[in-house]
Amino acid sequence: MAIRVGRIEIQNDIKSEEYLQVNCCGIYEKVTELPKVIRPNGRKDYQLMLFSKGSAIYKYRNRKIVLSGGEMIIIPPDEPNDYIYEGTVDALWIHFSGTAIEHILDAYHIEPYTKYIVSNPGHFFVYAEKIIKELQLKRAGYMNNCNGYLLQLLTLAKRRIDA
Repeated sequence: MAIRVGRIEIQNDIKSEEYLQVNCCGIYEKVTELPKVIRPNGRKDYQLMLFSKGSAIYKYRNRKIVLSGGEMIIIPPDEPNDYIYEGTVDALWIHFSGTAIEHILDAYHIEPYTKYIVSNPGHFFVYAEKIIKELQLKRAGYMNNCNGYLLQLLTLAKRRIDA
């Protein structure tokens, strides 16, 4: 069982005025005991969740969305949300914000709270690993690298969704 996390700071629920900013990123591998997440007021940033194994049940405006292996969802800021994980989970999550996010998601036709199927989810974990490492080491230019990896991940998602 492994949980890897990288954050820009302890308090990472941030709405950035930068063009793009990764606030935190994490990977769960073979994790069986994850807490239920309840956010009555949501967060200030977006969250991308992608599963390669296991699942989660999201509640959104009296709707249930079940996300399983090979599926991705974007949770928008300031929206109440809660979810619970099921089974042995292999998943990644990235919290991000910035002035360009809406434009990027619109250009890629990625809608919040829509479940997307992405083939070969393992490739996404490579980008998440790189983001986590950058956030942990905080070397010169680390935020630029994090943002670049996020853009690459979103582009890969768009290509997989279209395929």
